[in-house]
Amino acid sequence: MLQGASRRRDGIALASLVRIFLSTHGICTRNSAGERIAAWRLSHVSAPREEDLHSDAQEADNLRKRLGDDELSRLRSAIDTIDEGFQVIGFDWRYLYVNAAVTRHGRRSREELLGRTMMECYPGIEHTDVFRALTRCMTERQPTTIENEFTFPDGRSAWFEVRIEPYPEGISVLSVDITDRKRAEWARAESEHLYRKIFDRASVGIYRSSLEGRILAANPAMVRMLGYESPDELTAHSMRELYARPTERDAVLGNEGNGVEVEWKRRDGSPIWVLLSWHSEVDEQGIPRYFEGFVTDITAGRRAQQALRESETRFRELAENVREVFFVSDPATGRAIYVSPAYEEVFGQRRRCAMRPAR
Repeated sequence: MLQGASRRRDGIALASLVRIFLSTHGICTRNSAGERIAAWRLSHVSAPREEDLHSDAQEADNLRKRLGDDELSRLRSAIDTIDEGFQVIGFDWRYLYVNAAVTRHGRRSREELLGRTMMECYPGIEHTDVFRALTRCMTERQPTTIENEFTFPDGRSAWFEVRIEPYPEGISVLSVDITDRKRAEWARAESEHLYRKIFDRASVGIYRSSLEGRILAANPAMVRMLGYESPDELTAHSMRELYARPTERDAVLGNEGNGVEVEWKRRDGSPIWVLLSWHSEVDEQGIPRYFEGFVTDITAGRRAQQALRESETRFRELAENVREVFFVSDPATGRAIYVSPAYEEVFGQRRRCAMRPAR
């Protein structure tokens, strides 16, 4: 319980500490399970006014009247234990207050920080971007927020989002360790860069389309495959327009992940057969956002298969109607794999007898 205005926390009056924090930064409180349940930035706790800063006693009395001793003490404890770092720095660059998170972020104990200047605690900090931001706020009295990579004396580094606010005795600083977020951003950027390289250089067509079928992106291989001049020209069309039979798209959407052979149209209207595999990308709630597909031109293969079928048909029509006996054998085994119908007339036996394996 706060006993009076003279009771201080580190180098700053407790009431003043709570007042600075609530009026400039706010605070989140948690329930017994550790979940954030309330954000404190009380409208009835106004920013410090010059006329209210004549003495610590006056500050404490003003704030105590608004919140009460119990609430003041509870908020003080919350400030000491929040995840975000909070510190108050005087005009002479000495630490007036640091909470537990600041000691974790800065890898210095409270005893090592309080009453000492930033330059004493972190030699060379005066040459950093964060110190320049602190100096601007200290001199110009304007709040600012920056993201900064801080290198510690042991050579290790971490990223922080630093929110700096002016205070009549100096500045207050709220710092959040965003190292994990930065690493995730770098990993995502690297992944996107790698995907873009694959997207641009792949020999197969790759596309993205909206759920309604609007083409969002197409790689160079797909543009060339369909005979368009540029990705922009292709993306001006819908997926349905690519199908030789537009209604077939609905059936294709029922075969996610499977290779489906479908007939599309090139820019000039000529047919092209493609092997299409696709999947839907979903958001965090599992709701589909867009479709991504992979396309291989199989027109040549389809033509070869058709030509083979036509050749086999012509062969069978010829073989079934000639009067001479002839056969086709497997060169590896010598076994007959086809015998013409004339065999039965000439030899009086069924053709399958001639195709039996030798004993």
